[in-house]
Amino acid sequence: MWDGLANMKKQRGALAPWLITSLIVAMMYFVLSWRAGTNQLVGGSILSGDLSQQYLSFFQYYRHVLFGGFDQMGYSLSNGMGGLMAGNWAYYLLSPFNLITLIFPATHLPEALYVLIWLKISLAGGAMTWLLQKWLPKLHTSYAVALGITYGLMSFILNYQSNLMWLDGIVLLPIVMWAMLQLLRGKSWVPYTLILTLVMICNYYMGYMIAAFLVLYFILYSIDEFRDWPDFVARGLRFAGASLLSGLMSAVVLVPLVLDITANKSNIHTSMSDMVHQMIRIRPLIPAQLISGQVDPRVPSIFVGTLVVIAALGYFFNRTEKLKTRLLSLALLLIFIASTLMTSLYLFWHGFQEPQSYPYRFIYLMSFWLIVLAARQLASGQWTKRQWQSIGIVLAIFLVYDIWIRHAANLSLGRLAMATVLALALAWLINASRRWPQLRYVIVALVCLEVGYGGTRALQNTHGVAGDSYRTYMKTMTDVLGKATAKTDYGRLEKTFMRGGDRGDSYTYRYQGISAFSSNNDPELADLLSYMGIPAYGYFEAYFGGTQLTDSLFGIRTIVDTTRKTNTKQDFYHYGSREDVHDWPVVAKSGAFTAYRNPNALPLGFASPKHFEMPNFSYVAMLDDQTWLLNNVSGTKRVYFDLLKPHVSYKNARINQSGQYYFLRKKNKHKAASITITYPVKKGVPVYVTVGQQFLDSATISIDGKKVNPYKEATKPTPLGVTPKHKTLKVKITMHDAVIPYKTLQANQLDQKMLKKTMTQLKRGGWQLNTLTSNHISGTITTKKNQRLLTTIPYTSGWTATVDGKPARVYRGIGRFLAVDLTPGKHTVTMRFKTPGLRIGALISLIGVALLIGIEWWLRDQYKYAK
Repeated sequence: MWDGLANMKKQRGALAPWLITSLIVAMMYFVLSWRAGTNQLVGGSILSGDLSQQYLSFFQYYRHVLFGGFDQMGYSLSNGMGGLMAGNWAYYLLSPFNLITLIFPATHLPEALYVLIWLKISLAGGAMTWLLQKWLPKLHTSYAVALGITYGLMSFILNYQSNLMWLDGIVLLPIVMWAMLQLLRGKSWVPYTLILTLVMICNYYMGYMIAAFLVLYFILYSIDEFRDWPDFVARGLRFAGASLLSGLMSAVVLVPLVLDITANKSNIHTSMSDMVHQMIRIRPLIPAQLISGQVDPRVPSIFVGTLVVIAALGYFFNRTEKLKTRLLSLALLLIFIASTLMTSLYLFWHGFQEPQSYPYRFIYLMSFWLIVLAARQLASGQWTKRQWQSIGIVLAIFLVYDIWIRHAANLSLGRLAMATVLALALAWLINASRRWPQLRYVIVALVCLEVGYGGTRALQNTHGVAGDSYRTYMKTMTDVLGKATAKTDYGRLEKTFMRGGDRGDSYTYRYQGISAFSSNNDPELADLLSYMGIPAYGYFEAYFGGTQLTDSLFGIRTIVDTTRKTNTKQDFYHYGSREDVHDWPVVAKSGAFTAYRNPNALPLGFASPKHFEMPNFSYVAMLDDQTWLLNNVSGTKRVYFDLLKPHVSYKNARINQSGQYYFLRKKNKHKAASITITYPVKKGVPVYVTVGQQFLDSATISIDGKKVNPYKEATKPTPLGVTPKHKTLKVKITMHDAVIPYKTLQANQLDQKMLKKTMTQLKRGGWQLNTLTSNHISGTITTKKNQRLLTTIPYTSGWTATVDGKPARVYRGIGRFLAVDLTPGKHTVTMRFKTPGLRIGALISLIGVALLIGIEWWLRDQYKYAK
């Protein structure tokens, strides 16, 4: 049974069943998504989760590159402050399906992504039917179609559909499985090698999981089919050789990817304790996921339909199958089950990194395996009384257990009763269909109803904001940011608002900023920014909470502010006006949006002392960290923020200190509580109120009677900028929680003259750019002594530099940025970027292609000679 291809016969119209399955899945998904409100083509919305927060921006970047912005392919200055793109291409953008997005207007990108998801899901179902008919020729077409439908609409796909880059692996898994079976039977190496190469290139993450699954399957296959050691070794060499060739042919993507991950993602370390506790909590809830319509993002999405469960159980009690084969099949299933329970196996499937937001990403492999086992049983046609008794006992145990945990699993008795009735009906139909084959089509209908019900509930859980909100936002921003970016003059731009959680507007509107969100970003850069009081951690930077000092130091030449309020229905979020910059010159205005020009903004590079030691940054005094950094890069010792003395009044509240923490407590937990802090200030001079991140979710903050809406993803204290209109500034904190622990609550007033003095000094030694693209930066700079050209462009390997035409070493300035040492005088400094590992990767890929052609040619000669 491990190699049903041995008995495969050619059949006319072999394409029809897989095509029928694809059409059924396509129609069902269209209707289900329409009913659930997620059909972007008929007024629904897919704008939720990472699709809305990341992928739309990445696909806009994809369009810009393919429509001529080739300089951004390897390194993009729109990736936050600048960053490698190899990881983003390999994870998000290399699917050939993505070319479809190019035929849609940029404003209709959500519709394009819906079409991509729709197409991939449809093809996944068809691919499964195609595999089962190839692998198990005795399997009735109706069963092959039914199982293809369950695969295309399994809960994993519908719950995680917004991660559309994963769907390529799910489409290709049945195809690469067939190619592997061909390979193991001694057929051509070409299909397996090429398809596995495509799997790895489309999405390396899914490719890694599929490759691990193929290795496990190969081991079990080899044990089951073992005849003698020469045959075992020959099969192993064939599999290893073809797999290695696939790796070589993928090197053009994988080598730059590995270097990108090594520089960025591998440096992110998260605590395992939360993950372990979460896995322990959800373990009891896993069996409930076999019931149609169960939606719980914390739990593995294992639902594949009652037909699959019944038939897979029947397979293990089918005595016409070899006991060794059944035990090996069970062993593989147990590995998947253990992977949901054991953290070591769980991390193995996820590349030894804890997944963020979307757990159990490997579970589609378990669903695939369950469907294969079900197909084997249905193809055998063997259904004995003992089998049915055994199946009944197992299902009864599951039913009793689900009744016991129903409250914790949010599982109603009504749905359990429906599941029981459906199981009994399917059992009767399977038995009766041996006498009346037409009943198999009733089984297909029941499968459609069951997965349709479960699919609707799953899609309802992914419902996003208004489907036209993206189009509306983009039309507005194209006007606003188009005017603003025309005035940046090689500088950066930031804003006080965003659509949803999307920190990637710089990709969409092609400007240089700081905000970014990607699983391949540099965590060390995020760490530095967080010490400056800017919300940033690991995968993201969000430039909310900046000051005029950070604006100027990081070369932010334009700040776009708005009077428009947060509108959750339109997915628009305004995180507080930057009143501290409202005295800057206005360079563009459009409706409620105003762009301000920063007169103190530094160029992207400037002359700085060669050496200074990095401090132990503070976890509480972010303005002190900003001061230290500016003083060190400028070689000065100045004070830019004056600490203000507070006067605190209490309403049903008190503050006490314990160790490093202060505790704001309610005196009476059942009554409203607040504190009001009054600061004496200079009228019209910017003030920064720095609040500990603990206040952001636990209190409401008002400054001079205006409620502020800070960005709440901060991991360290955040400065809130205001410009006082009076000689006092009042900060009111209204408590939500009974106790709020914090480390920072203070206000500082900016010394504008001192800041301008330092920035003027640095601008005299500024890098005057005449060329700025993402892979080529050039300009002149004048230094009075031995100094270092320090840029605010993040360092990565791949950058080279010349000074006056001669090669120069590229250093890490402040441990994070590109820097080049200079002697006194005027110099022309040029920096160029080439993607690390791309050339060697391309060479390895060419060697792999040549080896595949050579091996295939040699094998054909051997076959002809033997014949």
